[in-house]
Amino acid sequence: MAEELKRKALSEEKKGSILALLAEGFSERQVASILKISKTAVHKNKVKQQTLGTTKLQTGRGRKRLSTNRNDRQLIRMSLNNRRMTSSDLQKEWQTAAGVKCSARTVRNRLLRAGLKSCTSRKKPFVNEKQRRARLKFAKDHKDWTIEEWRTSQLPSAGSREDPQCGLPLCPNQAGTTLPANAEELEQ
Repeated sequence: MAEELKRKALSEEKKGSILALLAEGFSERQVASILKISKTAVHKNKVKQQTLGTTKLQTGRGRKRLSTNRNDRQLIRMSLNNRRMTSSDLQKEWQTAAGVKCSARTVRNRLLRAGLKSCTSRKKPFVNEKQRRARLKFAKDHKDWTIEEWRTSQLPSAGSREDPQCGLPLCPNQAGTTLPANAEELEQ
């Protein structure tokens, strides 16, 4: 999960000691070296005290979120419904569905925060020369078969991993399949 980077905030104690040392007449550089903090931190606290009268954090500052929690859940649902959608596609769909105008990077950040990592699907291996020859042989041997021959032929059982006629591996859901009953329509 991506964590946001934040600078360490100065404690109220340290802020008070900055103002006390400045009131005693030390320069900003001297105060920074005494307290072992940056000169910029000393200067910003001094200016904040002069303009606002306090060094406490102000509420309500920062950019507002582009989407609500409900919109984020909608984005996660869209991503889970179609896992192959890219962040750019999700961003366009999210904009039309919920009216949230944001970048693809924001979409990725929201999905990461929800625990959804991006991944690339595994490539299918190429058909090698041996498999090509086996397929061609099978096609030539069976090109003149009639529908009745296909129906009565014994295709491999569901437990078999490869076709006995050509030696090619079969997908589990294709093993033992036969020609459909409406094969006459397919022939025409």
